[in-house]
Amino acid sequence: MSTQLASTLPDQVTPEFLAAFDAAIQALEATCQFAISLSPKECLRLRAFGSENEAFVPEVIEAAARHPELLPAHRGAAEIARRHQATVELLRRVTRVEELRQRLWDTARVTGDGCAGLALGTYQRLKRMAESEGIEATVERLGRHFAHKVAAGRARGAKRRAGATPADGGAPAAPTSG
Repeated sequence: MSTQLASTLPDQVTPEFLAAFDAAIQALEATCQFAISLSPKECLRLRAFGSENEAFVPEVIEAAARHPELLPAHRGAAEIARRHQATVELLRRVTRVEELRQRLWDTARVTGDGCAGLALGTYQRLKRMAESEGIEATVERLGRHFAHKVAAGRARGAKRRAGATPADGGAPAAPTSG
């Protein structure tokens, strides 16, 4: 992705865009009031509707249509076809919404990366100028955000010096002569 495109992304997130997006989400939520939420445990109890079932169900519908006298109405071809159609149509829309969600997530990550990069560059400039501009306290406060990374780096260095193996995150052991 070009840097130019990434730098213009925040310009697209205007108050008007956000208002329109929120209205669209609200309309979608109102349209999908029937949608339910399942717990992970409940999800595990459900049969998957994957490619095998996608091929199996139409064959069952055809067989049920040829032998309607053998089945109760709630298990007949018409009922299976009704549920199959609803499933297929919902899954088409779920796919579209998921693709949009992924694009929005990727866009948010790109704008976040740009934001973090600008902030880091600004911090580094302030750090270089801290003493001459009398902003040491500000820079010190900002630097606390990096304290955990510095501590982790020191811990890795200590492991290497103590002879930790690469599997432990340390340097390779020196060869021994024998």
